[in-house]
Amino acid sequence: MKNKIYLKLIDKFEETFLKQKNSSIHTSINFFRRTNVGIEIYYIIMKNYYQKDETNFESLRALIVGSSRMTIKNIIDEAIILGFVKKIQNQNDKRKYNLSPSNKMIDEFESYVNDLKIILNTYS
Repeated sequence: MKNKIYLKLIDKFEETFLKQKNSSIHTSINFFRRTNVGIEIYYIIMKNYYQKDETNFESLRALIVGSSRMTIKNIIDEAIILGFVKKIQNQNDKRKYNLSPSNKMIDEFESYVNDLKIILNTYS
């Protein structure tokens, strides 16, 4: 029984992370997982969204150790262009911009997590 859970989870990970790697489907998960820095950015943005904490470039830069400002900026800029992240002017400091996941990014994340929950609940 336990092996069935692991096999289903492996299938889901393969479906999401391996098969999409070569497909033309462009999802937020697919986009951010291209690099370790991208994965960190993805999870920080999503975690802060659900905790209702602000995310901005400087907070990302402070949390992501060992990566250049330019690398982080390039990933964020591309994510904004692709519509995965929204750039919203900070209400308190007009020089700063907060970053928030788009509805598409939220829907993809929640769908993925729900699929994992179904797998775990089915075999537990």
